[in-house]
Amino acid sequence: MEDKEIKLRELEVKLDELAKLHEEFHQHEKEQLNENDVYALIDQYLTEKGYISESELHSQLSRNKVSTMKWVVATGLSIATITISIIHIFL
Repeated sequence: MEDKEIKLRELEVKLDELAKLHEEFHQHEKEQLNENDVYALIDQYLTEKGYISESELHSQLSRNKVSTMKWVVATGLSIATITISIIHIFL
C-alpha cells in the first residue's frame, strides 16, 4: 500500500513539474517577437530618433526593389545575349 502512495506522490510531483514547464513554455511563447513586431519596433525607433520618416523608409524600400528588379532583368538579358553569341559562334 505504501508503494502505491509513494508512486502516487512521485506522479503528483512529476505532474506539477510538467505543469510548470507548460506554463513557462506559454510565457516564453508570448514573449517571442514575430516579424511584424520587429518592423514596428524598427519603425518606432527610427521615427523617435528622427533618422527617417515612415514615408521616406517606404520610398527608399521601393527604390531598392526597383533597382533590384532592373539588375535582375539586365543580368538575364546579358546572359541571354552571351548564350546566343556563343551558339552563333559554334554554328
